[in-house]
Amino acid sequence: MLKIRLMRTGKKNRPFYRVVVQEAGNKVQGAVKDTLGTYDAIKGGNARINQERLKLWLARGAKVSPTAAALIKKAAKAA
Repeated sequence: MLKIRLMRTGKKNRPFYRVVVQEAGNKVQGAVKDTLGTYDAIKGGNARINQERLKLWLARGAKVSPTAAALIKKAAKAA
């Protein structure tokens, strides 16, 4: 099963996240099928999500994690 979730990158005390599509059984830092966007938690919570790619993966049956769903909703309001 595919999951849309956050992958933490960035430095210590400087969180930066990527919104990615992964197999549900993979580790959070494991292999990624596609990167849908980014989220910068420090700079005012800017979330950028590619809506076209998101719709494509949702149509393929990917499930969204609760945190990623909140970010997607926030990014849609900002756009």
